[in-house]
Amino acid sequence: MTRPDLTVLIILALRAQQAWPVPADAPRTECNDHRSGELTRQHFSTDGSALLQAGDTVADRDREDDAIRAVVERLSSAYSATHSRIEVEEAVAKAHASFADRPLREFVPVLVERKARIMLKQSSSG
Repeated sequence: MTRPDLTVLIILALRAQQAWPVPADAPRTECNDHRSGELTRQHFSTDGSALLQAGDTVADRDREDDAIRAVVERLSSAYSATHSRIEVEEAVAKAHASFADRPLREFVPVLVERKARIMLKQSSSG
């Protein structure tokens, strides 16, 4: 099968998938992003021609959650003399929420740690 034939088949399959209604009680399924090599309808525009932003995977979210837990541990240890673990968790949660609408998730844990650290420093000095 040549590359153009494969592309046509993918576009047709995606169009057929978009035409089928999803039952309201169906469990939410995750799509794979571009790193997996699998394409889903979220990768294409409605006409099937243009690549769109890929959705995240459950594994990506798990990895981010693990990284955020590690941020809480590091900051709890670093600020144990001035802040309770609950205060650290609140700062991290607030910082994490500020990045909720960002499509690129790769550096969110780093940015969350930086922002939470600033919030904790400000609250201990003022």
